[in-house]
Amino acid sequence: MGWLIRAVGLYKSFVQMENSKSLDNLPPSKVWDLLHNMLRDTVEEQSEGEEGEERERLLPNTRQLSDHQIKQLNGCLLRVPDNFYPSVWQILSRCPGGIRFGHEVLTQLPTIRMHEPFELSFYHLVESFFAQYQDSCYRHLVIRVLTILAIVIKRNPEIQYRQEICIEGLIAESVSLFERNISAGEDRGIQGFHRLSCRTSDSYIGRAIVNTLLCGEIGHNQTDCKIQ
Repeated sequence: MGWLIRAVGLYKSFVQMENSKSLDNLPPSKVWDLLHNMLRDTVEEQSEGEEGEERERLLPNTRQLSDHQIKQLNGCLLRVPDNFYPSVWQILSRCPGGIRFGHEVLTQLPTIRMHEPFELSFYHLVESFFAQYQDSCYRHLVIRVLTILAIVIKRNPEIQYRQEICIEGLIAESVSLFERNISAGEDRGIQGFHRLSCRTSDSYIGRAIVNTLLCGEIGHNQTDCKIQ
């Protein structure tokens, strides 16, 4: 509940900068409107083609938020893509070393033996590793890293990464790649990375993941292993 209140408060500061009233002083109807509008405005566009064009036609100019603001809000909400948790299970099944979140490790075994990919208990287990992250943008970044990692592994079924997957290591590598391409005077470090567009930050994350997989011990069933 604390993260939800923080998200609504952030959204109010983004869209009602002239209104200095705190959430505690607003009537329930106004809080409800803020919540409804926030959930509408923070839906990340995933539809393409005619479906995406139709949505744009029916909901023109509904979004008032920057990518950075949407990252903050979705990090508070811990909003994840469809099939996110089963994709984390698939990562685990291919990475014997497990996944490291900060100081905690989600081990491959006995996790994938005790939990099925679509079990609610597994969803809760993965979410518990996010409790250590207090920055909403960073929470969103961890979600993006896992999402893109799952895509890379799915597209390359021959890969079995034998080492531990370190989320912080992938983020550090992504930021390092970003800093090599920026000019003097631009925001650097993790804060500069947070302010990138989603498409740009995803490209750095993808490159960092591929670099990590290529440098690690990769098990594969064929001799012509290729990262796509």
